[in-house]
Amino acid sequence: MIISHNNESIAYTGRWHVGEDAAICTAAGSYFEVGFEGETVCFHFSVCDPAKDVAHLYLSVDGGALIESAVVPFVRVCAAPGRHTVRVTLKSVSEFYDRWHAPEARVALVGAEAQGFFALPEDTRPIIEFVGDSITEGVMVDALPHPIYDHFCKDRVFEDDSTVTYARLTADALNMRPYIMGYGAVGVCKGGCGNMPRAAEAYPFCYEGVPMPAYEPSIIVLGHGTNDGGAPAEEFHARYVEMLELLAKTHPEAKLVALSPFFGKMDKKVERAVKAYNEAHGKPVTCILSTGWISPTPIHPGRDGHKAVARELSRRLLDLLSST
Repeated sequence: MIISHNNESIAYTGRWHVGEDAAICTAAGSYFEVGFEGETVCFHFSVCDPAKDVAHLYLSVDGGALIESAVVPFVRVCAAPGRHTVRVTLKSVSEFYDRWHAPEARVALVGAEAQGFFALPEDTRPIIEFVGDSITEGVMVDALPHPIYDHFCKDRVFEDDSTVTYARLTADALNMRPYIMGYGAVGVCKGGCGNMPRAAEAYPFCYEGVPMPAYEPSIIVLGHGTNDGGAPAEEFHARYVEMLELLAKTHPEAKLVALSPFFGKMDKKVERAVKAYNEAHGKPVTCILSTGWISPTPIHPGRDGHKAVARELSRRLLDLLSST
């Protein structure tokens, strides 16, 4: 049995555009799930250039071990005979290829083949969204120097991992559905890697010219600022407030949380912008300053660093949810 990417047996979570020819995503941490019957399921992906290692997947059957695979035209998963659920996560995406203009660094699901398919129960968990940069998407989680990864550009897609970031771990701890938007070098004042524009210009879209489908997060965590240190103070202030206004306008029912950068030098600027927004609008934004509960170095936390952030952040978000 062969199904297309828009079949009801495939459920998408994250920043996906389900178009006529494929379901396309460039944001690491997004995933899809499929219910299949039999011993194998084979996924068909559209790949711009098979010679380029632009993105990696994690595949897991029935909640088991994560198996890493490059995005290639066909990826086959084998299991014992029966009914199974497989989750396919966009683990990592190379920062060195385009993710905005007709994106090359992406995953594009065309369809799947198995003995049979079945629709999965609806995921009714509330959505938590994280809007950030390379830290949010898990860049350099297994950072150099490393005994295996010794080529900065070629091996980056291996050492990045969206599934162990503070964003994903916090969502799991709160039992919420993760929507993660993280792109390297992007800030509220500047664009970044992969030809991504600044945060407010990119947020409404999956990629250039393709709007995000409707979704309603319960909480949005804004994690920008790390890449804005070189911007004039007034520019950062204006752009940060602009971003908060965009989030509130797009998702008026969501609780907004501003999380200051982990390197500890933007707290006052973030706090000032949040205060200005709160004074000008009837809906308050919660400001969480990260100073004091995570080491400011390295800029990109490792696995343990992300765990430390998630422990504290999930506690604070739980308090926020309990108080409202």
